[in-house]
Amino acid sequence: MNLTERYSNKLAVNSNKLTVNKNEFDEVLVQLEVTNACNHKCIFCPNKHHARPAKMMDYNFARRVINECSELLGKNKKICFHMNGEPLLYRRLPELISLSKDKGYEYIFLTTNGSLATPQLLTDIFEAGLDSIKFSINAGTKDTYNKIHGANDFEKAMSALKFAAQWKTKNPNFKVFVSCVGVKDNYDELEILKEQVSSLVDEVVFYYPCTYAGQESVENLYCDLSDLDIKTFSIRHSVPCSVLWNSINVTAEGYLSICCSEADNRLVIENLNNMSVKEAWLGERMTELRRKHMEKNIDDTPCASCVYGVPYEADKINKEIFGFNRS
Repeated sequence: MNLTERYSNKLAVNSNKLTVNKNEFDEVLVQLEVTNACNHKCIFCPNKHHARPAKMMDYNFARRVINECSELLGKNKKICFHMNGEPLLYRRLPELISLSKDKGYEYIFLTTNGSLATPQLLTDIFEAGLDSIKFSINAGTKDTYNKIHGANDFEKAMSALKFAAQWKTKNPNFKVFVSCVGVKDNYDELEILKEQVSSLVDEVVFYYPCTYAGQESVENLYCDLSDLDIKTFSIRHSVPCSVLWNSINVTAEGYLSICCSEADNRLVIENLNNMSVKEAWLGERMTELRRKHMEKNIDDTPCASCVYGVPYEADKINKEIFGFNRS
């Protein structure tokens, strides 16, 4: 499966699948935010503005979630070690990848900016059982990369990409992707980037910037990419949002979040430090939120900010669903 297919399947609303079978969970993705810390400050990313303290997910907690979900999920188990932050900052990542492979996850992947991806670290995570890696490279030259990423790591990222591409030549089932968010500042370099990386990857995709619940607007970054010879993809959530049924998202603190696309825990709904994944996933809050989505009654949820593009107003958010105990 290529990158656009993966995102399209995740966001597609299939009314036949908008139910939760208490005995089987097929085609459900587990996303572990092993850390919300990041060594870059990309201009389009909500992580740039977040107020959460930087945190690494507790290793034993991560193991517990991986084990619980391996027993809970049905066919086509998938796990991603990324939500916000840079996952290669997490020192025990190879161990979690290896555990996931041992527990029967069929597809294991992550997204990285590549700046920390030394040949040794890449070898460790590849040999542990990673099935695909996506490099987020958002410019075609060093100067523009530095402006957008807030870090002078263009050459490191490109070197890491080339190492992964070389690994793929010996492991043909392994997938390598590049993504780039197209904005005004890199518009003139998007086709250049495509030329640089196309021969190295299975797919390169250019995303439009998007705003999520409570995030500073990215409208000033937006530009029309339709005249360029590139493959573009716009991440658009709808109502009902299929992510509530097909993605178990766990933050670095150990909270169950309804979505991976927000950096300040406005979307967290249960505390997995105090309950099992299954209890949370089938619990009253998730059930009520799914019902509200099915009825298209989401005005008092953070989802409205994302789906309808309206301002996030914390005082209007339904506290019965989103006011859980974080202690």
